[in-house]
Amino acid sequence: MAGCGGGAATVEPHTRRPLAARPAEAAANPALPSATELLDWAERAYPQYFPSHTPDQQFDPYLYRYYPQTQNYLGVSGEDIFALGSLTGYQLLRVGTLGDWRCQVRPTDCVDPDRPRVVAGVAATVAIAADGRPLLLAVPNTAPDLPLLPGSTARVLPLAARSVAVGSGTHGALLGSDGRAWAWGQSGGWIDGGLLPAAAASPRLMVWPGSVRQVHLDSDRSATALLDDGSVWQSGELGDMQLTGNGWVYTPRRVRGLAGVKSLSRGIGPLHAVLADGSVADVQASTSVTRRVPGATAVRAVACAAAHCIALREDGTVLAWGHVFLGDGRGPSHRTDAAAVPGLCNVIQVAAAGRPAGRTDALPSDSAVLTADGRIWRWGAGDQLRYAEPITVPQPVPGLTDVAELSCASHCVVRRRDGTVWGWGLDVAVHFNVPGPDGYATAPIQAPGVLLP
Repeated sequence: MAGCGGGAATVEPHTRRPLAARPAEAAANPALPSATELLDWAERAYPQYFPSHTPDQQFDPYLYRYYPQTQNYLGVSGEDIFALGSLTGYQLLRVGTLGDWRCQVRPTDCVDPDRPRVVAGVAATVAIAADGRPLLLAVPNTAPDLPLLPGSTARVLPLAARSVAVGSGTHGALLGSDGRAWAWGQSGGWIDGGLLPAAAASPRLMVWPGSVRQVHLDSDRSATALLDDGSVWQSGELGDMQLTGNGWVYTPRRVRGLAGVKSLSRGIGPLHAVLADGSVADVQASTSVTRRVPGATAVRAVACAAAHCIALREDGTVLAWGHVFLGDGRGPSHRTDAAAVPGLCNVIQVAAAGRPAGRTDALPSDSAVLTADGRIWRWGAGDQLRYAEPITVPQPVPGLTDVAELSCASHCVVRRRDGTVWGWGLDVAVHFNVPGPDGYATAPIQAPGVLLP
């Protein structure tokens, strides 16, 4: 992490990587960074080669910068990137294209936050197979009537989905390509009035006043939806309730003061909303009152556990607030404002592991991020992820590389680029039906028989 300006006490292997090494291929967004964006990023990521900031210079066909302290040049010709100087043995060396390095320069281009393929919950982990069918990895005897995925202990939910949300209980929500949302498991009247029994597994339609982009499951008896028009609605005990002869009828209620919302927070913590201007609103569950989180600017995505939140900024850096380890080498602190987590850059996903929202015994817990080179960095108390002792500076998860997606709840799960699913922390061994002490895993274990696109 030294190449990002701090973090680990020693230079990690990926910052010692020769500049000519090519990162993993980018996702299918055709927009390329400009030459100036690439050069600015190189100065931040590799200050040992390109110290300070120097102006752009032109020498056809190159737009380049020269760094006299290290006698290095870095330039771009068309879409090709070239280096020359002490770094390359004073030989002109092509080190890739703007497309090759797009995930590094624009790390948030490479993850689609609206289409998660694997999501961790407290009582279940859910993954989406290549054909869109959700796979339920849960405690034994969950949904025993659902068919098993051949060669696996995963249960197959009978509805195609483009993304999924999992709550803090034995329930979850699926989003279809048509903008409708479906729920399964133990949940309250936020479906269509009446209670869905705990043992029911067949998904039932959720009632919302428009096309749904994202669902946040606040508890077993409430839910929040972000609609395509940027409005936010709550139902169940957070919506409007009316007692009728057939029991309680729940009607979604719009959250006042929230418009143009880009995304809702991930994870099992309290609800936050990322607004169009990059600020973050903390939505108080009992009143639907919102407040802006001080210091949270240029934010792309947020993940929360009960005690803390972690945010990804547009430039690939990270913020955190709450009762949280900041990754600065010290113990936990209480912060109502967002503070930078030092030493992290090129981050493309963030996740918070901990206890569910509303738990009065919530402790400062754990944070994890995915960087554009496919590695997971973690830090925190170890309460949920079962560290031997607190990790106060972000450290890579040993042996876990080529990761494409990250999600955390009471444990963390990842989808690797080869389609396999791995996890570690509390209850993950139970979800994966793999032997482990008290159901947890201190190191990543694989979900047998599960292969995702």
